[in-house]
Amino acid sequence: MPAPQDPVKYAEWVKNMSLSRKGRTSPMKGKNHSKETILKMKGHQPWNKGKKGEVKNPESRIRIWFQRLDQRIPRKKETSLMISEKVKGVKNGFYGKKHSDDSIKKMRNYRLGKTPWNKGVRGYKNGPSSQRRKELISLANKGRKRTKEFSELISKMKKERYANNPKSHPNYGKHHKKETCEKIREGNIGKTPWNKGKTGVYSKETLNRMRLAHNDEKYKQSMREKHKNWKIPFKDSKPERMMQIALALNGIKFEKHKSFKLGKSYHRVDIFIEPNICLEVDGIHWHLEDEDVKRDLFVNQELTIMGYHIIRIRDYDIIKNTQNCAETVIKLINELKYGVRLF
Repeated sequence: MPAPQDPVKYAEWVKNMSLSRKGRTSPMKGKNHSKETILKMKGHQPWNKGKKGEVKNPESRIRIWFQRLDQRIPRKKETSLMISEKVKGVKNGFYGKKHSDDSIKKMRNYRLGKTPWNKGVRGYKNGPSSQRRKELISLANKGRKRTKEFSELISKMKKERYANNPKSHPNYGKHHKKETCEKIREGNIGKTPWNKGKTGVYSKETLNRMRLAHNDEKYKQSMREKHKNWKIPFKDSKPERMMQIALALNGIKFEKHKSFKLGKSYHRVDIFIEPNICLEVDGIHWHLEDEDVKRDLFVNQELTIMGYHIIRIRDYDIIKNTQNCAETVIKLINELKYGVRLF
């Protein structure tokens, strides 16, 4: 009986063919091909090689329709369990073998531009993976370590992939949440960094890229913008606290560590008083060298151009004679604030 052309009737015909063959023993069961036959088959060219279009061979059509039916109709759980039980303990035909480089390239080129079947799908075809399955996978992978060769291969492949198209990286343009950052920080407490005490970890090319990245003006500007609101030092010095108390007792409102943009960088004054008075408490350790003096002069010049008044006082003088220093500073502040000279 010829195969019907209608797809629905064809599917029924295939099922009937399958049922009719059930119980029959294959003529090749328990037999093997001879060496001569195997040698003859090795050089044989398939009849359909290079041909395109609908396959006219009835047996091939049956095989193709079975494949299509498998794609449309999912297997029953009983059938899947039965197949699983039969296959248990049997090694895969490809066990211990590897694809050649040519085969890998061919497969990669074939898949280019095609959407993966599991894109946007979570879990298995029949639904998301159960908690039990996740636990089993976790236990199976526990204690396993990648070989150096395998790790290097993955690293090389990722570098090649993301070097040509950085936006394809899953974390491109994303940032960790504050909660995630806190968890990472807590997880790393007490752990020794992997590169501590090691030299030659990074290649010369990587080090050059890192240097170029740090010298990039955009990077520097972004870091300045991030650091402008940082409170450095994290704790006020004793002379600064003494001046803050003196101002508060005299009813003068002030703001600590206010940030000003001077050229490309930012500068924080120790105490700022509205509308335009900056009070700097200079420590001997940080304001003694020639470079420190030059920096202070640059800050004074820039703030003066912007219309601010700068009062500088040494921390040593505050500790040595607190009352006289406080009175002098408050007198200067009132003169600058109200524009009246007080005797």
